Amino acid sequence: MDKFLKRKHDSGTDNASTNTINVNDDTFNDENKIKKVNRQYCNDYLNFGFTYVDENDCQISLCAVCGEKLSNSAMAPAKLKRYFSSKHANLHSPV
Repeated sequence: MDKFLKRKHDSGTDNASTNTINVNDDTFNDENKIKKVNRQYCNDYLNFGFTYVDENDCQISLCAVCGEKLSNSAMAPAKLKRYFSSKHANLHSPV
């Protein structure tokens, strides 16, 4: 088994600081940040029954029927269609 393992032999200078990773490095922290996507309102969303309101420099979708505010992540067309067809099924017409 030892013949398959490759080991490096140091010449007696074991410097532990060269083998550690600097966690406070800016490039390390930038790679791990999650990018927040802010969807922008499109006028076609009015066909799905939604308009928007501006809150904190962010457009939030607003149901035109009941006035409920949805999160920014719910501003995808498929999610808007699903919300409107599930909450307002009596108003939903086949398209």
